[in-house]
Amino acid sequence: LLAKKFIGPLQGFKNRFGKDFEAALEIDAKGKVAFVFPKSPEQEQALEAVNDPAHILCPCPVCAAAGQQSNIYDTPAGYTCEVHLRGEATAAAAKKCKPKASLPRVMCGREIDRTTALKFFTEGDTGLIKGMKSKKGRTFDANLLLNLKGKWLTEFKFAPREKAPGGPKKRPFGKKLAKKAAVEQA
Repeated sequence: LLAKKFIGPLQGFKNRFGKDFEAALEIDAKGKVAFVFPKSPEQEQALEAVNDPAHILCPCPVCAAAGQQSNIYDTPAGYTCEVHLRGEATAAAAKKCKPKASLPRVMCGREIDRTTALKFFTEGDTGLIKGMKSKKGRTFDANLLLNLKGKWLTEFKFAPREKAPGGPKKRPFGKKLAKKAAVEQA
């Protein structure tokens, strides 16, 4: 470990819950020992996409707003900034790319194609996407908006709903509101 600054993967480590895990050990530039975990097949495919210039979608708008240059890449899981794909999450570059510039390939049950993702990252709005599904299974239509200043990169702008046909009007809750509504109707 001291000579090569890297050893492993080693087995027999236990996490705080008592579960066994496997990792390599690495000594960083500051002399601290850190775990290095094996990459998943999805992470390997994402790294392959970063190494191929054909997968570049557009410049990263979050990094551009922070004054640095990086690109959004088309990966099997979605569209993500190269700063996060290369594993530079601990570097100062990743701190500037906040919120994390990423858009999943499938969002609310709808596939986000390359042209829609390009429109999202360059114009800040996807246009109306019809047939999205909520967690409860209800369908809705919405635009995806790019939010560079918030905690989350993606915001929904919902299409206006039609009023429900017929049905009784709800009475206001409380005596004061009921009296006020009765006065307004008269």
